[in-house]
Amino acid sequence: MSLDSPQPVPAPQAPRVLVLGGTRSGKSSVAEALVASAAATVPGALTVRYVATGTGDVADAAWTDRVAAHRARRPGSWTTEEIAAEPDRLGELLAAARPDEALLVDDLGGWLTALFQAAGRWDDPALLDARIDALVSAVAASAAARLVLVSPEVGLAVVPATEAGRTFTDAQGTLNRRLAEVCGAVGLVVAGRTVWLADAVPVSPGPPAETTDLAAGADTTGPTDTTGPTDTAGPTDTASVAAPAGGAAEVPG
Repeated sequence: MSLDSPQPVPAPQAPRVLVLGGTRSGKSSVAEALVASAAATVPGALTVRYVATGTGDVADAAWTDRVAAHRARRPGSWTTEEIAAEPDRLGELLAAARPDEALLVDDLGGWLTALFQAAGRWDDPALLDARIDALVSAVAASAAARLVLVSPEVGLAVVPATEAGRTFTDAQGTLNRRLAEVCGAVGLVVAGRTVWLADAVPVSPGPPAETTDLAAGADTTGPTDTTGPTDTAGPTDTASVAAPAGGAAEVPG
């Protein structure tokens, strides 16, 4: 079976699903399987709309091959919306989605890239905060029977060396966190395997525990041994993002 073939993916029954993953992790195939499953199991006729955001260079043969592979594996009954040239249409499509429709957006890295390119600036991660707010609101309000959002996970490698790369990484991380707040299920795809992420249960720290020095009978409440430097060498928890033509582009994975 091809690596790009959608695989059955057990998932929480949630109307809004966020699928995260790195490049070529299999996140697109997982998302396609989720939408296909919903179309097959939801009572009544469920139409599927695929929203493609890619902003790649059509002169790049490797890019066009990837796009062609994505198109080839979509069922003929799905309709496709290409919004690379009009990224603001995404909010309109979400608002117009009907209860008898499933939407698959692939992917939100491409959507951010298109917006940064339209702005002509890659120096401020907060530049698109208002657009992110609007998108999150549209996702929360969408009436689609199932909405699956594909987004690159960018927090697992070193800080990018370029300003454009850092801007994209920071904005993408903000977008992912915000969307996770309004999606009923969040999956992380690694090597074609999906891990469904559960919300952490907040624990109140409470008052510090009281301890007693049995030898001296002294009260040693609170922190004690803080000796030794903490290793903070090197950047952590962000991803390196290539930024061709002054920006960052996410290839569907």
